Amino acid sequence: MKKLNRKQLEQNRRKLERDKVRVEYIEKMKLVADTLGGSGTFLLIPPVVLDVAYSLRYLPVVVTAVNHPEYTQRTVTSAHNSVKKLMLHPHFAIEMDGKQVLLSEFCTAGFTLYQMLSWAKLNDKGDETEADFEWVKEFIKRLDIVLTDVLCSKALKLLQELANYICTPKNNAEDYLHWFTVQDKPKGKGSQSLIVLDINRRKADTRYFEIDGQRRMAHCVSWATSQHGFIEMKVSLSDIGIKNNIEDKDVKVYIQKHALRRLEERIDCFHPEGIHISLFASFLKPELVKTTKNRMLFAFRLSNTKVGYLSAEYIDDAVLIHTFLFITNNGTPEGQKLTELTGLGKLDKKYLAIDKLSSFIKSDIGKNEKLKTIFEKAGCSCLIDIEEALEKASTKKSESSITELLLRYLKTGDELQEMEDSPEIALFEHTKSQFEYEEIVEK
Repeated sequence: MKKLNRKQLEQNRRKLERDKVRVEYIEKMKLVADTLGGSGTFLLIPPVVLDVAYSLRYLPVVVTAVNHPEYTQRTVTSAHNSVKKLMLHPHFAIEMDGKQVLLSEFCTAGFTLYQMLSWAKLNDKGDETEADFEWVKEFIKRLDIVLTDVLCSKALKLLQELANYICTPKNNAEDYLHWFTVQDKPKGKGSQSLIVLDINRRKADTRYFEIDGQRRMAHCVSWATSQHGFIEMKVSLSDIGIKNNIEDKDVKVYIQKHALRRLEERIDCFHPEGIHISLFASFLKPELVKTTKNRMLFAFRLSNTKVGYLSAEYIDDAVLIHTFLFITNNGTPEGQKLTELTGLGKLDKKYLAIDKLSSFIKSDIGKNEKLKTIFEKAGCSCLIDIEEALEKASTKKSESSITELLLRYLKTGDELQEMEDSPEIALFEHTKSQFEYEEIVEK
């Protein structure tokens, strides 16, 4: 037997590798075709047609950083590996009528089959269909109602959601916001196609505001998604109750670093990215709760639960968020009512740790009817019935019985009953409204 030289050995190795890739790809096509069209669908395809389809196939999804050369190759490779791994996860699989196709299989073999289906329709001429193309009738019959434009769009949307899943933990309102653009790129006539995920990043705009004689920097409230790219939050003046003969227009929303710190301190059981995306979402449909002088209170929600307020003002043609108030803080309608019902001041609430969200995650306060009634009267029932979604996303919960601590601090159950019977009478007199006091302290 003639001994092969190094070049021939390398050629043989590459051929074996190509054959292996082909076999694996054909297996994917069979799996997707039979899953969507029923058993035997793949066998309808003649070998010669399969050869052409494979030569024009969709290649595996790739990650690039075309517009941002500052990304290192290591970062791009890491993102590519994350995408590849998640495309095999059932959470991102396409499901329909009890059938499931992994995203990695659909974005390659699935899109190739969709191309074949489009080609088959062109060659289906009814009763006059040529003998070599008789198989297309059954092929179309099996796949046409399932392998549609809608299904392909669903796959691309899932890919966008996957990309957001990767980027969201990296996003920070004070640093970079990351996103992927998802593009379906044909490589040219007679060549393969592929889907490309291109990484992008951008920092939020910053500017300085003159506040009490000092220049304070603030970040534009922004976010980024694969569906919409980079977005700067803007609100119309009419939506935030500013009229006074001023022409209605959209203005940017900014937030001071101080307000971001208060958010992270008081929403202390969520990762920063979860807080920052909720900050952005709070202004998609801003809920203006109260205004005083030149300040406004906007509701801040996590999921569907209102947990506090963003104190802001209209200044220098922008909305500037100065601070975040937890719902029980003095300075909020609920916090003021809670003070009237219990006599608890700002320092009391801080000592009891009822000025932060973690104290109410899986707390036992709802099991005590007297305390429950007080919180409900104060408008803080949302803290008693924390949504399950928030509990799952929470990074920590109350470490001790909040009920026991509150009852001990308020001394006796009889005093609580007295408070409930006379809800409008404060136990302590205040010479200045708590809202004004909170404004001074938080400024």
